[in-house]
Amino acid sequence: MTRHLLERLLWMAVALLGVSVITFVIGDLLPGDPARVIAGPQASQAVVRSIRHQLGLDQAVYVQYWRFLGRAVRGDFGLSFRTQLEVLPTIWARFPYTVAVGVGGLLAEILVGVSLGIISAVRRGTVLDGIVICTALLGLSIPSFWLGLILLYVFGYLWPIVPLGGTSGWTWIILPSITLGFSGSAFYTRMTRTAMLETLSEDYVRTARAKGLPGRTIVLKHAFRNAIRTVVTMAGMDVGAFLGGVLVIEQVFGIPGIGALAWQAILNEDLPMIQGTVLFAASLIIVSNFAIDLMYGWIDPRIRTAS
Repeated sequence: MTRHLLERLLWMAVALLGVSVITFVIGDLLPGDPARVIAGPQASQAVVRSIRHQLGLDQAVYVQYWRFLGRAVRGDFGLSFRTQLEVLPTIWARFPYTVAVGVGGLLAEILVGVSLGIISAVRRGTVLDGIVICTALLGLSIPSFWLGLILLYVFGYLWPIVPLGGTSGWTWIILPSITLGFSGSAFYTRMTRTAMLETLSEDYVRTARAKGLPGRTIVLKHAFRNAIRTVVTMAGMDVGAFLGGVLVIEQVFGIPGIGALAWQAILNEDLPMIQGTVLFAASLIIVSNFAIDLMYGWIDPRIRTAS
């Protein structure tokens, strides 16, 4: 088990290194001159050259990357070209809003999607199963930005139950969570249904039925426990993706999260902020995948023994 953990930690480091290389190279290839962005359009060429020298942009690319990597390892992503504020503290200041949206959406999609998936699998071939499948297809088809705008219009304008955008009070999290959860729950419904149908056809489930165990015990304790790995995998991927910023949801509802910060950095050609948000999001995704591996061993002892 220790060897397995060390190998996973090593691959995490390799993955982060690869992301840093790709992020830096793409940033270097982007059109535009960061020194000109800082100096302004009216600045002279002498001022621009001076800024380029101060930033080290006149050095070789590999030297710039080495300096960038050394700072990133220490948690220093530099200063924003636009605001002249430190990148990492700025990201951390936006992080709580993204966490609120991500956790709310994740809970909504898991509770709704897993429940519907179990019901659909247990009631396979019935009218209820058909309704659940149609609802899942509807969730897959509706764009999240469209659903968010409709919810804002109905519950923020026609019936002002929640704020019309922004983050005032605590009710602002309701509509973003519902929007994010409705789209995501469709995937959980389909995957849970498929995993449950496969598990319910296993021999040990038929044996449990033959022993006369209650249906609820068979479904939840025996079948779902072995089908839950699919849910854990999807949830782990969603955690990393959501905490890295949910751009569409944050833009629709006016939430100052990491996704909105990254989009604004792209519009402003703010290279340090772009690199910082990408690396931050990538780190969350990689760490969440590592957590999934650990949870597999806890859920299924056979995996822990094999490791």
